[in-house]
Amino acid sequence: SLNSTIAAAAISFGVGFLGLFLLALLTGTGASFLRLPQVTWWQYAGGALGAFYVWAMLWGVPSLGVVTTIAALIFGQMAMALVLDTFGLFGLPVKELSVFRVGAVVLVSFGLVLSRF
Repeated sequence: SLNSTIAAAAISFGVGFLGLFLLALLTGTGASFLRLPQVTWWQYAGGALGAFYVWAMLWGVPSLGVVTTIAALIFGQMAMALVLDTFGLFGLPVKELSVFRVGAVVLVSFGLVLSRF
């Protein structure tokens, strides 16, 4: 309706922020916002990546279709999750790389390729 995927993503995030902010206040956890000065700069990357994710969905669906867009985003998330688990990045517990875990990512990639036919 806005004729701009960036504006639509911004509205989506704004409404989501407002809803979650109010929910935090209503549930008594609003004081957690006072800890923001202790958050390291790289921890804000989650918000930036989330914004990119919403924009990518809004951009991809009209040109790629819903199935291909979702398959591409799931593939990207699974591939990165495999890296995070394997190396225990960001303090996560290390999960052993296995044929089955790699196979799961490969199967999703096949689904992504098939979605283009």
